[in-house]
Amino acid sequence: MAASVNRLVRVRRPLWLRIIIWLLVFILVVLVFAAALGTYFVMRAQPTTNGSAKLAGLSANVSVVRDRFGIPHITATSEDDLWMAQGYAHAQDRLFQMELFRRAASGRLSEFAASQLESDKLMRVVGLRRTAQDEYNSLTAEQRKPLDDYARGVNAFIDSHKDTLPVEFLILNFSPEPWTPVDTLAIGRQIPWTLSGNFDQEMLDCDLVAKLGPQRAKELIPDAPPTITGTVELTPTAVITASTDNGSDWAKAPSCGTSNGSLQTFDLAATANPLL
Repeated sequence: MAASVNRLVRVRRPLWLRIIIWLLVFILVVLVFAAALGTYFVMRAQPTTNGSAKLAGLSANVSVVRDRFGIPHITATSEDDLWMAQGYAHAQDRLFQMELFRRAASGRLSEFAASQLESDKLMRVVGLRRTAQDEYNSLTAEQRKPLDDYARGVNAFIDSHKDTLPVEFLILNFSPEPWTPVDTLAIGRQIPWTLSGNFDQEMLDCDLVAKLGPQRAKELIPDAPPTITGTVELTPTAVITASTDNGSDWAKAPSCGTSNGSLQTFDLAATANPLL
């Protein structure tokens, strides 16, 4: 009886299949590498919330303790140190957001985002930064001190973290300029500007009063209801339509927007009751 012999038969995959497999492996390696690299750049820019940092200009030690929500609580022996530490802590958490806000207020967003050119033109006409500069110039030395100390704190962070700035600066390939007190005041002007989305309507109302007189203008500008009901029914934006041919786009329409509402759960309130 003849003995049987088992032989291994090597099956070679088609060339196109091997190319696809190696291509998928290559893509996977690239994705893993990109994810690791992105994680590295994001994590290295995270603020250091433990340990100590040296800030030139402090008159004494300052304590910055962050609660479980990450909110810094600052204890200092002088107001100068307190403002400087606050500037440093703000820069730790929000430096890129601060950069965007001061550029928006100053009309400088288009320096790295060309699509914002029209916004910059408007901001330069409105002149929030010019007003902020005039405001700073009008302050006394004592009134300027908190703004100056705050700016020193922000700049202390920028100077000590040039290689570990938030990843947005790396992506956009630019570094933040030194912070100035006028930057702070300009942002203070810019924030209420963002809440004045109906400024054009208010300007039109003023023109109507000037040209038609208060009584006739009232026919086009109805007063607010004399009483405030307990509930408000919001009208979906899609329902509000207007025609640009007859001027009805300026007519008063029900508002469907809200702002600055917050609700705090009972377990975070000292009274054990929710706060609205």
